[in-house]
Amino acid sequence: SLNEYELDLLRQRSVEARYAKARRGALLQAAPVGYVKTEDQRLEKNPDRRVQQAVALVFRQFAALGTVRQTLWWFLEHGLELPAHTPRGTTHWRRPSYRAVHRMLTSPAYGGAYAYGKTEERVRYEHGAPRRAARRKPRDQWLTLIPQAHEGYVSWEEFEHIQQAIKANTLRSDAVG
Repeated sequence: SLNEYELDLLRQRSVEARYAKARRGALLQAAPVGYVKTEDQRLEKNPDRRVQQAVALVFRQFAALGTVRQTLWWFLEHGLELPAHTPRGTTHWRRPSYRAVHRMLTSPAYGGAYAYGKTEERVRYEHGAPRRAARRKPRDQWLTLIPQAHEGYVSWEEFEHIQQAIKANTLRSDAVG
């Protein structure tokens, strides 16, 4: 039982060290599409101009059209592809999905911010078997949010405006249905 206690203590210290690094903005796991992770653990825009232009186009079209769905439809109607990452981190091009466009428009990284602790994992039991599900936490419960941590595709103010527009669209669609 002493070994179990020591293992639990080491695990707890490891988690606390991870959280401390995240609070400093130094814990960078994976770079979102349109960014690359530097050796000193910072985000920089992808040097590929085509990738930069595609990501910027998503934000320009959302500003012009006002909804995630209309932005997606615009890309589909014009037969445009968006960059995506493989599990190994290489960039490839593919047909956009609602999830990809929504993730791009709602990720604080594109507004130049560092964020950590945005989701939590919940375990529920279904027919006696544990099922894990990730759930997005409200912003006030995130562990860390550091605006202007790196260069964004839009300013932090524009990013906040986009979040309000998406929220208003969601509320409006809930009221209709």
